[in-house]
Amino acid sequence: MATDLKSDFFRSTLAPLVLATWGGVMLEVVATGKIHTLLHPAFHPWVALTGALLVIIAIALLFAPGALHPEPLSAWLGRGSLLLIPLLVSLYVAPSTFSAYTVLNRGVNMSAPPPASTTTTAAPATIPPATASNGQPLVTDIPGVMAFTDSDQQRLSMDGKSVQLVGQYYPAKDGEYEVVRLYMYCCAADASPISIPVQDDLPGEKQEDWIQITGTVRFRQHLGQWEPYLVSPSILKCSAPSDPYVY
Repeated sequence: MATDLKSDFFRSTLAPLVLATWGGVMLEVVATGKIHTLLHPAFHPWVALTGALLVIIAIALLFAPGALHPEPLSAWLGRGSLLLIPLLVSLYVAPSTFSAYTVLNRGVNMSAPPPASTTTTAAPATIPPATASNGQPLVTDIPGVMAFTDSDQQRLSMDGKSVQLVGQYYPAKDGEYEVVRLYMYCCAADASPISIPVQDDLPGEKQEDWIQITGTVRFRQHLGQWEPYLVSPSILKCSAPSDPYVY
């Protein structure tokens, strides 16, 4: 009798425990900013809302154990393990940013990324102004410069302008290297490396070092498409941004 009571108690608390764990992990990745390496910002509020709902449902089930189907304890244990173990393991093995292998495996895209995914609620990408105030370089990012490849008028408006952006250094070929960021369409699984070539002698930085680069924008055709590149650069080594992706 006592064993049956313990089994019933365990069975009635296992499902709420699984739900509460999933909800707690979802809230934790949002609160700590880890979600930036996993999902597009458009999904962040929904993850937080879902996590909160799972915690609320878990609490409700604790006070309504009769709502659970009376299945064998072994079934609850098997299902709970399948739901919890992958989640807990992923917390320890998920990388905080992409690696050189990611860049080499997925290939670097030098053309303008497409508009934001229609599955998200993110506002469409806007083209930044091609001028900066007080004679200072325009502070932008790689997609912001690539956005000016769409038409002759846009290229002329940006050609010769000084820009400042942040990315990771990757050697390319003699007299040229690349500044790389990972462009996220929806989630980390579909993130694609994008880059702007820089015409200059190879600096002393190591591959994957984060650099802040200031240079003059020029355009050229590559494989039938217009691509921007930078000349006359000056670079400073910098720390990695809190969010390694661009959108």
